[in-house]
Amino acid sequence: MAAASRKIEVAKKLLEHNANPNALGKGFIYYSQLPLDYETLEGEMANNELAVASRYTHWRPLFIPFVLGHQEMIELLLANGASPVLAVMRDGEGGSAFEPGSINVLHILASQQMRGYTDAANQSYFNRYSSYINNPILRGEAPLFIALRHCNEGMLRDIIANGGDVESVSELGRTPLIQAIIYCYKARTSLIRMRYRSIIVYLARYCGAVVGSHPNAMVAETPLTAAIMAIPTDWKVTIRDIRLMVDLLLECGAGLNEVSNSGHTILHALCRFICSKQHGSVLIDLFKDLVRQGADLQIPLPSGHSMLGACIVRYNRQPLSFYRLLLQLGASLVPQEVSAVFERWAECPNFRKSPDFDVFQYREHITQAAIDYAYKAAFDGDEKLLSLLQRHFTTTNVAERAATEALLHDKNHSKRFNLALKYANFNGLYIHDNGNNLLHSVIDRLETHPRYKDAQATADTKALLSRGVSLECPDDWGRTPLQRLWCMREKIACASLRLYLHDVRLGREYIKAQRESQHDNQDELGQLLDDDDGTFQLTM
Repeated sequence: MAAASRKIEVAKKLLEHNANPNALGKGFIYYSQLPLDYETLEGEMANNELAVASRYTHWRPLFIPFVLGHQEMIELLLANGASPVLAVMRDGEGGSAFEPGSINVLHILASQQMRGYTDAANQSYFNRYSSYINNPILRGEAPLFIALRHCNEGMLRDIIANGGDVESVSELGRTPLIQAIIYCYKARTSLIRMRYRSIIVYLARYCGAVVGSHPNAMVAETPLTAAIMAIPTDWKVTIRDIRLMVDLLLECGAGLNEVSNSGHTILHALCRFICSKQHGSVLIDLFKDLVRQGADLQIPLPSGHSMLGACIVRYNRQPLSFYRLLLQLGASLVPQEVSAVFERWAECPNFRKSPDFDVFQYREHITQAAIDYAYKAAFDGDEKLLSLLQRHFTTTNVAERAATEALLHDKNHSKRFNLALKYANFNGLYIHDNGNNLLHSVIDRLETHPRYKDAQATADTKALLSRGVSLECPDDWGRTPLQRLWCMREKIACASLRLYLHDVRLGREYIKAQRESQHDNQDELGQLLDDDDGTFQLTM
């Protein structure tokens, strides 16, 4: 209480009577007559993380005087054995202990921009208490990180000269160099940004700060990728500032093709920024210049995709100027993304018109599933797409589905139906999602489309039987096609189809009997299917 209220004589008396200069207290501001409140005290700390950390600690007598800069009280307490550790997480008397989450004098000095950092003997506190120089506050930063906020190059140099670790890593996975890049972009004036660039040069060139992939896996980005990812969305920095930062890091030894611990290069970061941010296209020229300087377009993204593939699939080729630039620069796809790109190509007529991109150059990597996806879109009425697909892919596994959908839904089914039957790998055993085969779909169409007549149904059935469609496949009620026709004979005109199916079944039974009696005639079934004169028709 004496130290907090600046009662120097009282403090001296207490110390003379062996009062402990490292005794701990908590919350006493609330219960005292001190003309001080937490808001004022935290404001003097000038650092939000430091203020938050102080709320969870026990304070020593030196804490308040040091925050408020009461020099006489500070010297008195230090001279009588006060610890430079001002606040600790747990109750204890160990004045020199390195308690996790403790606050020491160096944290306070680093946070207060305009304050001097030498003691009464003109010795730097960072030198005097160098053993504490890399201790972080609770869920926060060490003095070097705190000092970076104020762009005080003199203090930073003093911290580093006295053991400040330029490769220390904050809980956010940032090194001092990366943090300086972020603060540079956030700076309000060009003068402050220039001072930060000077600090960046000092850290990278003279202190040996890592400018590539960091050995600590917690550091996700390299300084170069951070220089792009840290660009504020409100564009407080200019393109010139960004170029200056990139050029500065390259001059300090950063590698254009260095891959960060998160798997990104600077081109990856630029690609993501250009494609996903509003007005991101203003960085296209920087992307182009870096490629010309030797940046590798073909290094895959962390997801395994190429930049071209990501631009097409994830960002729908936007902005178009960047998509075209990638093609002009020779960007290519990786095998595992070709099918996804092919599907996007099939979906988008404008994409198919792109003169600079030939999806069929990757033909060997296009899966059958992707081909079927494209055919499905083509069968739905895209004749131009269908023509392209037929030119390059002669088989598909969706022809039978297209034939079924045509029978069930198309007003004029003939075109799609007949086209689907032409494919060599047409599967006559196909069962639709409704549980029925193609012959049942013919009967369904008879029931639901009044203009679909018996003669057309018979012709369609002949075509289906010639492609191996089963005559005996039951529907979900257990009825064969012929049984369904018999049940609906009085409601719908279907005599021709019913008689034809009856003839085919009898013919098949006859041929089977002939085979069993060693009088097999292998051509007879084909003749039955093509016989329009009703050679095997029965008299009804």
